[in-house]
Amino acid sequence: MKFWLILLFFPLYSYSTHLIGGEMTYRYLGNDTFQIKLTVYRDCANGIPPFDDPASIGIFDFNNNILRTYAIALTSQADITNSIYNCIAVAPSNICYQKGEYIFNCFLPPISGGYQISHQRCCIPFGIVNVLDAPTTGFTIYASVPDSIFATNNSPVFNEQPFTILCVNTTFSFDHSATDPDGDSLVYSLCTPYSGADNFNPFPDPPSAPPYSEIFWLQPYSLTDMIGGTSPLTIDEQTGILSVTPDAIGIYSYGITVREFRNGVYLSETRRSNTLYVENSTGINDFEIPLVSISPNPISGRSTIHIDETVNFKDTQFELNDALGRLVLEIELTSNYFGLEVSPLPPGIYFYRMINDGLAISTGRLVIE
Repeated sequence: MKFWLILLFFPLYSYSTHLIGGEMTYRYLGNDTFQIKLTVYRDCANGIPPFDDPASIGIFDFNNNILRTYAIALTSQADITNSIYNCIAVAPSNICYQKGEYIFNCFLPPISGGYQISHQRCCIPFGIVNVLDAPTTGFTIYASVPDSIFATNNSPVFNEQPFTILCVNTTFSFDHSATDPDGDSLVYSLCTPYSGADNFNPFPDPPSAPPYSEIFWLQPYSLTDMIGGTSPLTIDEQTGILSVTPDAIGIYSYGITVREFRNGVYLSETRRSNTLYVENSTGINDFEIPLVSISPNPISGRSTIHIDETVNFKDTQFELNDALGRLVLEIELTSNYFGLEVSPLPPGIYFYRMINDGLAISTGRLVIE
């Protein structure tokens, strides 16, 4: 058995690891006043912290100078229950998806180059398999208001709430189209979500200034292959129809950009970042199948790990990461049972992954007392 341990005696920082996406839109109300809506999506099953109340939103000019900051109270929050793909009858109990909305009016008189609007928060969930250092990676939700010659512009608004669950080896299509109140032409493309904020500064107030860096894909994933498989994630640039045939279960981040044009002239862009849950097969709540059982959990010394007999333990590894996403333990499995000794590790929350043939097939949380 390959068994090695890396001891990292650092404090475990307290920060959110439950945020799975968002978008920013706006509409013109007249008299140089815009109504801005920030929408944030969260994993309410695996993330304890609630939505921020208030949220920090920054307004920047074309030269990336901050003009003002708003602390906006949470306007509303709601469970998203109609976005479960019909390959399963009932959503697994450990999948919970919520959206929070922050709506406010803002005076934006016409200026050369227009405005940039952003909100930043940390962090995305540990279980996301296509992002490097997911539990320490935050995101930036961004929108732009065009130059003063288009001062009365309205942003595109997505027609559907983002979905949550789809099924492995099943062709899936989803309408990610948007409606533009001004009748502008819209062009859709996949994008790498913006990063922003981290576990050391999880709630930047004000948000940092543009330009923004993008998240780092965990190889072999990339902008052109966000999920993997023989039929990668694509979007029709004219219709906004997202299509994919995933061939591995897991949780995946993705991003979409909608660019608007008026008479062939580029105006602005609206970005949506979100998360796909790919489950194992149709008709079964596979996220609830205990591929990994840990007893006891919480643990103070030694636990027994049981790998479900349906899993071929060959070419399978068990990894344990601390709350900062640092690898502290890796075990190459030789049977479906093994003992886990954690006494050298400091108390705190840890996250495990079971890797089979290079893909994460099960993730979860382990508490060391």
